[in-house]
Amino acid sequence: MCGIVGFIGNNPKSKLEKIYAMMASTSHRGPDASSVKVYDGLIIGFNRLSINDLSEKGMQPFETDEYSVFANGEIYNHNELRNKFKLHAQLRSHSDIELIPHLYKKLGFEFLNEVNGAFAIALYVKQTGQLHLILDRLGKKPMYYYETAEGVYFASELKAFLLNFDMGLDLEAINWAFFQGYFPYPMTPVKGVKKIRPSEILTISKNLSISSANWYTIKPDYEMPKLSENEMEGKFLALLDDAVNIRMEADVEAGLYLSGGLDSTSIAMSCAHIGYQNIHTFTGKVQSKEYSTDNINASRFAKEHNFTHHVVEIDVNTYRNNIVETSTAFDEINFETANINFIEIVREAKKHVTIMLDGCGGDEVFFGYSHQRSLHRLPKAMRNILPGIPAIKNYLARNKPRMFSYYMSLTDVEKFFCLSQAFIPINEAMQMKHFNLEAGHANLQKITKSTPHSFKDKRDLNYLSYMDILGLDMLNYQELDRCSMYHSIEPRSPLSDYRIWEAFMGVEEKQKLAGGGKGLMRRLLARRLPGYILEAKKDGFSNPFYLWFLNNDEFRSEVLSLISKRKELLYEVLGAVYVNNLLSKWKDLNDVEWMDGVRLNQLVAFVIWYVIYFERKDLYKVNLSISDLNALL
Repeated sequence: MCGIVGFIGNNPKSKLEKIYAMMASTSHRGPDASSVKVYDGLIIGFNRLSINDLSEKGMQPFETDEYSVFANGEIYNHNELRNKFKLHAQLRSHSDIELIPHLYKKLGFEFLNEVNGAFAIALYVKQTGQLHLILDRLGKKPMYYYETAEGVYFASELKAFLLNFDMGLDLEAINWAFFQGYFPYPMTPVKGVKKIRPSEILTISKNLSISSANWYTIKPDYEMPKLSENEMEGKFLALLDDAVNIRMEADVEAGLYLSGGLDSTSIAMSCAHIGYQNIHTFTGKVQSKEYSTDNINASRFAKEHNFTHHVVEIDVNTYRNNIVETSTAFDEINFETANINFIEIVREAKKHVTIMLDGCGGDEVFFGYSHQRSLHRLPKAMRNILPGIPAIKNYLARNKPRMFSYYMSLTDVEKFFCLSQAFIPINEAMQMKHFNLEAGHANLQKITKSTPHSFKDKRDLNYLSYMDILGLDMLNYQELDRCSMYHSIEPRSPLSDYRIWEAFMGVEEKQKLAGGGKGLMRRLLARRLPGYILEAKKDGFSNPFYLWFLNNDEFRSEVLSLISKRKELLYEVLGAVYVNNLLSKWKDLNDVEWMDGVRLNQLVAFVIWYVIYFERKDLYKVNLSISDLNALL
């Protein structure tokens, strides 16, 4: 895991000062070493977080006479590939990234199908002057680019642009993100900067023309459903153990997020099964949820397996003291309620480890989310029919606007996932000044139509879930990347191994959900995990903002004071109607609901993000509480 910044275009040497500034803005991604290379028409800066081959031999770039490669991320199966392609004699190091130029020379872009990894690659072809920016299958590692009259800048994080260029807000994109909770590809909060999508090869030629291609097409295994569940169990556990094992291999110590839920505990048990001992595990204990089943189960499981377990306390004061840091770390605006938890856990984890394995991916593949289970209750044959019945449509539009949004979304995958999971009901979203449902929907359609796949039935939950994650946004991975890398820790997600996704994306939704959410996954793990894990209900890792805001007068006053100091900004971005309707609820505490806490947190996060990146860049990485920031404004 590392950080990359660069420029391709006219007179790259003249951009040296800018490149150093961009590197400084993202130095947390690679605190161990740095380098800058200048080529004909290209300059690249690199910050290294040492994972494999900690010596100088492992420092990038890795070059041949024809190619130069910088990469952020890891090739997990690099040992297998060394042997398969007999590369030992050609390599100077034990770095996984060194394989890339040699594999590219042998196979061209087909080498990507041989690789199991999480990566953002910058591959420079010296003879032609072409630069290829390449993302992994699921978009786990980020890459942004910014076209200017002189050339194209690129970077691993949006911070590199926010802190070093004069950026303008993309108000329509920001309104969409308030509604949806994230910025779908290629959107960002600022004009001109775009993010590369999963499995994309973005090619920038010497004449600065840009072309794009997808290199990966998911291939669900439709033979898997023909197996008995006993046979499935053997295949799943073998894949899981190998996915865990290749992610534990490194020249630095690895630990685990252990929430106590099914996904993270299955990974912890796999580590124990393989033979890893004395592992550091980490969990967050959230105020008002401290007696949750997950917290109890995490501690119990860690004790049973002699893991070194760390419990990080998270309460309203954690929020007050660290929301500025969290909103700064997540540079696409911190709309997700769990990010502050991850920031705190990673802060503690960095004292002990450099890699953290997590459970991301299990809910997507085995259907652990409520919106997946809700859609499953509607027969496939009815999923495109019901929205056309006028009587039902008119009744819901008048009386149940949130249900109406969900109901109308059944006509296509983009509407389903943007409306069924929205942070804001569509009737309230329409109050926002720059909200454009048609444009946002069209963008999602463009993404899904350009995402190759081989699913047999577009009404099936497997297809819908895959498009939700790969085609629309890999939000969980982006959050993990920002929160982890802000404290120089590399996240790794065994349940997001593409082999697991392909193996089980062909299994019928009915079989996956028999017995409830993730029913199949529970059965496949039944002989490995204890009953108290298998039988526990999904708890989640969000924060009780609603209760914190509602029950703590001093804290609520701090939050409302901060928002009031930038109310004109919020009026410009979101509109006075939306902002005042929300704030009036919190002023009078009338009819306040749980989601109103999430929406108030959105306003706080946006104000902090704007202040740090547009008004007071000198406060970047300054340790501030909400009260500190209030005093400075």
